[in-house]
Amino acid sequence: MTVMQPLAPFPTQLRASAAVTSSDLALGPAISGIGETIERRLRPVPKNLPRRRMDLDFAVLLMRTSYQVADDLDFTPMNDFQRDFFLLRQDEWDVYREMMPSTKQGDLSDPSYFDFISFCQYATISNSMRSGRTLFNELIDANGEAKGAGLHGLEAAGC
Repeated sequence: MTVMQPLAPFPTQLRASAAVTSSDLALGPAISGIGETIERRLRPVPKNLPRRRMDLDFAVLLMRTSYQVADDLDFTPMNDFQRDFFLLRQDEWDVYREMMPSTKQGDLSDPSYFDFISFCQYATISNSMRSGRTLFNELIDANGEAKGAGLHGLEAAGC
């Protein structure tokens, strides 16, 4: 009887599960590229189904609510979350665009773009939860000012 291991839902999980040797460090991006390629090939191919456009206010509400819940749960600094979300969107966009050429970037009313951006947001949330922290400093402005966060803000309140 063969036991199947669950598939990693996020590219970094493939890299994190394998032991890294000194020869791997010399390869650098080549190793991460292999993991990402394997992970992408294991994904289901998106279907270009005819769907009605989404109500923009509703789409924005869904995206903001997911972000707010992730922020309220305090498992990662939101500046790190935003960076990771941006980098994942950047890495995934060209691949998704090839599969769904009619998708217009930034149009949340377009169901196929909403699928893409939701995937990126939830993949980032999922990955952040796996490596979640209870105490951390969170950058809160462009000048690099930080505040204590985590444990639902208890340490920032002096508890």
